[in-house]
Amino acid sequence: MAKPKQVLVVFVRTSLKGQFSFFLVLLRELLEAQEKIKEIEVELVRLTGDLKDSELENTKLNEEVLLTKEKLEGSEKSYTELELNNKKLQQQILLLLLVFSSRRSDVRE
Repeated sequence: MAKPKQVLVVFVRTSLKGQFSFFLVLLRELLEAQEKIKEIEVELVRLTGDLKDSELENTKLNEEVLLTKEKLEGSEKSYTELELNNKKLQQQILLLLLVFSSRRSDVRE
């Protein structure tokens, strides 16, 4: 039978081995967690860059929309003016035709 002192030494050695194994497991998990954190940080930097790019693109598109609206309003105004001028010209042509027709009738008589 083993002496009590020898049993204690075996227990302590076993216990230290167990503690060391547990420590190694914890250390491995810590390293894996740190690696995962680094991956997440890299992804966060990438996503932040993508977000900034999207915001810049959105700003650019909003500016283009405003310019397009301004051009459309200008075109609508020009169209309205052209339509009004066309009506005036048609009225003037009708008036001139009436005057011409009236003078022609006068000349014939």
